[in-house]
Amino acid sequence: MKEKVGFGIIGAGMIAAHHGKAMADLKNVRLIGFYDTNYESAKKRAEEFHCKAYASFEEFLADPEIEAVTIATPSGMHGSVAIPAAKAGKHILCEKPLEITLEKVDEIIRVCEENRVLLSPVFQTRFTKPVQLVREAMRSGRFGRMVLASAQMRWFRDASYYSGSNWRGTWKMDGGGALMNQAIHTLDLALWMLGNPVAVTGTVTNNHLVGTIDEEDTAELYIEFESGAKANFYATTAAVSDTPVIISLTTKSDRYTAFGNKGFDRAGDTVVVNEKTDIIAKDYWGNGHLHLVRDFYDCLKSGRKFPIGVSEAYRAVSVILALYRSCGKRVELDLSKL
Repeated sequence: MKEKVGFGIIGAGMIAAHHGKAMADLKNVRLIGFYDTNYESAKKRAEEFHCKAYASFEEFLADPEIEAVTIATPSGMHGSVAIPAAKAGKHILCEKPLEITLEKVDEIIRVCEENRVLLSPVFQTRFTKPVQLVREAMRSGRFGRMVLASAQMRWFRDASYYSGSNWRGTWKMDGGGALMNQAIHTLDLALWMLGNPVAVTGTVTNNHLVGTIDEEDTAELYIEFESGAKANFYATTAAVSDTPVIISLTTKSDRYTAFGNKGFDRAGDTVVVNEKTDIIAKDYWGNGHLHLVRDFYDCLKSGRKFPIGVSEAYRAVSVILALYRSCGKRVELDLSKL
């Protein structure tokens, strides 16, 4: 592998631009070009980042300069591009969710394993400082046994957000609403910190976009874990405005709360604040994309295992699909494949 890893980005929308900005800030990564089903969109992004635009997917995959790809297409298209990319020998960094059905998630994982390419889901919030701090505290044994967690995502998305594309808000291409599209990042953090879930109970509703989207704009979950820990999880895109995500963890010996870009101990003292960044539009998100792409590069060069496993991508989608089946009933999870 070359000193500078050549990346290609599949998709040319808003998320693709975030990845492009992260790559531009890294010394050992070179952005080769963009492919999008809309060539004009790919061309526009290519001009923005001073790289190539590809007229066909076949041309994109055939470029030997591209060693790894970032998939930033609509969620329901991830499998259709990830599978041929893996067969072409490209390492894959795939936006969340890995796919919108467990069958497709399984297929992507299998094909990547068969072709010996690195596959990782994009859960960039794991790389922000408050999250890293609490993770290290858990590893060191400071927290002891986890008892209870709560998480809240309160954002705002109006009709204009969905009308800007023909896939957002549809079951066919989005696979779900506030949970599958936005809150999956916060859910991933809760699962990462508490371990494997065994059952989910919850409800989903559409509070303010009836007739605009097919899916939920508000969801609540109660999750039971193998360890005996419990978690309450709330997510909405019907809030009055975007507010920082809140995650609170309680153990027998301590308590920790991450509120946006800040982390607080049980005494209420601020213990960490994220660095401000131009990589992501909102300061409280931190610059997780930058750290994630850098770590992905390091894994490609060193051969070490990427810290976000594909089983964790499977787990997050499993929980969300179980909630969609729940409708207030307790649904047990089958994670025997993990």
